[in-house]
Amino acid sequence: MGARKHITDKTKLAALLVIWGRIPYEHAKLMTDDQVCSLVQWHHNILHSFKTEDRDHHSNLAPMWIREHREQTKIDRKVIDKSKRIREKWVDPKLARFYRDHDAAERTPTRGQGRAELRQSAYGVLAVAPRPARPKHKLQSRGFDKTRRRHMDGRVTKR
Repeated sequence: MGARKHITDKTKLAALLVIWGRIPYEHAKLMTDDQVCSLVQWHHNILHSFKTEDRDHHSNLAPMWIREHREQTKIDRKVIDKSKRIREKWVDPKLARFYRDHDAAERTPTRGQGRAELRQSAYGVLAVAPRPARPKHKLQSRGFDKTRRRHMDGRVTKR
């Protein structure tokens, strides 16, 4: 009896995708490994733009049909864009050029107090811009004449 032929990883992946995607057996028989693999895209559960250390780990990837993945990416795109806007707001403008060249994870905003300061994080040293001061508004009167008094019966008299 001869040795069995080696089963490639691509063939194994296609078999798993047929099971996961509930592709009927008759359809799966007519398709090649490449055709089965082309039906899905791999979704990052932790967004890839955050560039965490384990973003490409198998525990962070999930197969999705192409249409579902496109819809999910539209939603994720809004989150990614918002996080970029927040990061840009809190990063010191003088250091913006420096941060454009580095990973997004290194630009994670933390609020500093007073002038810009350096903070240690899991991703390295961060320069943090101070939180902008909120304008202090004086409480305004409602505009009533305080020299007069209104009684319960509706009459108005001078104080």
